[in-house]
Amino acid sequence: FAASAPEGVWLYGDGRLSLVGAAGCVRQLAPAGLTGSASAMAVTGGVALFADGSCSLRRVALPSGEALPEISGLPSPVADVVALSGSLVAAVHSDCGLTIVNAESGVIRPHSSLGVDCLASSRVSVVRDSQGGVWFYDGAGAVYHYDALNGILRRVVLLDPAEAAALPSLSINVVPDVMVPGIYWIASLGGGLVRYD
Repeated sequence: FAASAPEGVWLYGDGRLSLVGAAGCVRQLAPAGLTGSASAMAVTGGVALFADGSCSLRRVALPSGEALPEISGLPSPVADVVALSGSLVAAVHSDCGLTIVNAESGVIRPHSSLGVDCLASSRVSVVRDSQGGVWFYDGAGAVYHYDALNGILRRVVLLDPAEAAALPSLSINVVPDVMVPGIYWIASLGGGLVRYD
């Protein structure tokens, strides 16, 4: 896994964290209790978070590598974790839904607070944008945007069933057009490109 941060790019593999900084300098950490079983990683606010399919997130302080208490009590197993703005992360659950977590304090926003009926993670694609927001594709034709600054989740695109069926459920990226406001591009691996106006 790889995650960018102000100090460089953090890489994770085989229970080790490596920081690749300016001029290619590499620093390696082997935090205690961190195994190779993580399925996702995010770095935000000086903390690396790891999802491993359980109802908790493991935390490591950066750049020290000190193991922090894990964040437990999440409503269901976490399949993915995405850095938002500040020290917030979005935990995408393996059964349904999304939870917002403060990586530094461990405070969890309630599972139901975002008003989404279901984001089944086996069908969800998660993409962070340059404003700290997150885009979600649910695999059934709906595209959502979570505005982390204001705590607002809204459905911005609903594809017709034929368009949704043409896109594979995995490897979906949603990108707003930087030149033309209101245009969204939905790109997929093997399913082509959809322009939504």
